Amino acid sequence: MRSFASDFLASVGRYLGIVLGGLALFMVLTPLVGYTAYSDRPGPGWHGGFFQISWSEFVSYTRFIGEWFVFFVSPYALVVAVLSFAVVRIAERLRVPVPAVRGVGGIVTAGLTFLMLAAAGWYISLGLAAGVWATALGAYVGARHYPKRVSVPVAA
Repeated sequence: MRSFASDFLASVGRYLGIVLGGLALFMVLTPLVGYTAYSDRPGPGWHGGFFQISWSEFVSYTRFIGEWFVFFVSPYALVVAVLSFAVVRIAERLRVPVPAVRGVGGIVTAGLTFLMLAAAGWYISLGLAAGVWATALGAYVGARHYPKRVSVPVAA
């Protein structure tokens, strides 16, 4: 039981670290190059030049993103991490071939991540670029980090 618990915590932690960490970095760093990852009016997109944001705007923006992550994204992300982990472990338990487990894990995790951001991103008018970035990170985690079995080449 201890190995399952440690595997579960490590896998969920990797999802949260890679997907939420990657999305947070994307959302915090893109304003430095003039891209707004979220906005109601005028909408997400390119609204400035390189490094035209002031330090006080950057700090305020970073604080807002942090609060949004804590209250809206983290609870959804925890559910997504647990569900996608369960799907991958069930597929492994059923002895599904490793490439199929990786494919299913990537697709399920990407889909759930996109739904999570659609739900949580609605509150701040999150742009598509941030959603696609987090979805790609979710697919990566689901395909490469969740599967535990390794494929063994078949001898000819």
